[in-house]
Amino acid sequence: MNQMKGAKLAICLCVSTLLCVFSCSTMALASDDEAIITTLLAGMANNQSLITDAKIMCSFETTQHNKKGECVFWFKGENFRIDETSTYEIPLHSDPSTIVKAANNETYYHSPSGMQELDRTVGALHIYSDAEIPTVFPLRYGTGIFPYLSQRKIGTMASKLRERLEAGNLRLIGQETIGQEQCYILEMSLNEWNLARKWICPAKGYTILKEQVLVKPMPENPDGFDKEVLEAELNCTVMKHGQIWSLARMESAEYRPTAPGELPMKLYRKKTIVVSSSQFNIGLQDSDLEPRADEYRYAVMGKELLRNPLYIKNTH
Repeated sequence: MNQMKGAKLAICLCVSTLLCVFSCSTMALASDDEAIITTLLAGMANNQSLITDAKIMCSFETTQHNKKGECVFWFKGENFRIDETSTYEIPLHSDPSTIVKAANNETYYHSPSGMQELDRTVGALHIYSDAEIPTVFPLRYGTGIFPYLSQRKIGTMASKLRERLEAGNLRLIGQETIGQEQCYILEMSLNEWNLARKWICPAKGYTILKEQVLVKPMPENPDGFDKEVLEAELNCTVMKHGQIWSLARMESAEYRPTAPGELPMKLYRKKTIVVSSSQFNIGLQDSDLEPRADEYRYAVMGKELLRNPLYIKNTH
């Protein structure tokens, strides 16, 4: 009997030791992952911190409203300015079968106090109490600097991901080679339905070379899927300017189901941005990002937007 008790005790001790070893190795792995993520975010933050101001010229095209054009992007601190020349197509409210092709010749000014939009065609300055998402914000892609429009401030992806890490909502799920460079893949939950993945490249300034948004598997939901489904993907190439890495080209695609809960997903929208020139830390002044009195004839409060129709085509 005593021998049996001794054998049971030895087995229990052995199992406890194995569990302890497994637990410790798991904790070490988690700790190593957190250290890698912390290094990635620190590198990303360093690249972002090198930018005090910027002037970026690019062309863009999106299948939404068949919009295409060129813009000059100005950035300093909490302010940015976008000079946009573009064309796009929209259906008439009174007759959706009639498509109106219109042109933008506008400058957008954003600051913590709000947004202003200058229609250069007629010289009207529209003053908004809130702000709208700009069509093109080239620092958003790759570099990870973007506007928190609801809060009227500029944010960074490094700080946003650090908040998710501290909240336990960011994990390292693997590595992948993009081009010839090794990238680390980070994953986070966005909400009940979606998760996101980001591919960060240490060799290129810790920029984000690829992003995905996926629909989580929810087979128990009538409108859900029984596997992960790609909803959006974004791919970037970057270039180096001195010590700063920034966007050279971005291509993105968004998908929607043909019907709720049904596959395959169909292409909803594509977008491309090509950067032709980037200048950093050139000593921009605050006045470079504000409308000048000699640039407009009158100011308008509110959201009424003036457009310059080029032609009307009928879809019949």
